[in-house]
Amino acid sequence: MALEPYSHYAQIGTQNAYDRWTPKLKFFAAFSALAGIGVALAIARDIQYPVLGAFAGGIIGYFIFRLVVYVAASNTADHLYRTDWCKERGMTYIGDGEFPANAPYAKRGDKREATDAYEGEWNGLKTLFYNFTYTEKGDSDDPDTDYDFKIMRLTGRELPIASLTMHQRGFMNKFKFVDDLQGRFTGQKPVSLESVAFNEKWDLTIDDNADEIWIRRIFDPATITALNDGHFTIPDVQYYGNAWWFVEKGHFKTEELEEWPAKQVLAADAVELLSRVQTL
Repeated sequence: MALEPYSHYAQIGTQNAYDRWTPKLKFFAAFSALAGIGVALAIARDIQYPVLGAFAGGIIGYFIFRLVVYVAASNTADHLYRTDWCKERGMTYIGDGEFPANAPYAKRGDKREATDAYEGEWNGLKTLFYNFTYTEKGDSDDPDTDYDFKIMRLTGRELPIASLTMHQRGFMNKFKFVDDLQGRFTGQKPVSLESVAFNEKWDLTIDDNADEIWIRRIFDPATITALNDGHFTIPDVQYYGNAWWFVEKGHFKTEELEEWPAKQVLAADAVELLSRVQTL
């Protein structure tokens, strides 16, 4: 049975929620109306205030009812879609709470939380992806600040070095002095290839003790040209601890799960390219 679109599960969730909560609507309205009358009587005993209080309370009760239905429908749709998606894609839903101790941002902030974790094997690589948030607490004048990420880890192909990073350059690291600082104050050394265009577009680093020869064999002229022209794409990637890490800003929703197979294929292709040193 083919996986249905999320909208199919949303319809089921909505119908289920209304069937479950509609019989309770009169209790919502009655309780809210009584609460509104009580508030009105506490303010003034004029007859118009209790009547208005009952009317306002009833409206508030209806909106509370709609909110309860929405949340229930969303939870049901997420559960049904998640279950069928995992069966169809061969993944396991791990849930919330746990994340790898050496993951990107695992030690950042004052508070850290992982949610919506999935794990399985795709394209010969063990694949884990999840939402992650770290929080920096503010002071009395500033609120807490949350930093949200989507993180994917791939394992199964290793490199003969301890670490590697590769990402397209942003404005702040387009200048050579930034590479010099990076090489001087971190355990990473920048790698410059024979292509000026490649060096301007990509920031490529390896650990200080790594041999650069193998990476120059991987990035042959044809590969460099394909990367510069956009015929082949490597997403921002970090390799360390015998694992490949891919990080994006923001969180994904359950209804966006079907975007992950394509993300993983792109990442797996990058891993295949960068780890083929073993066969050169």
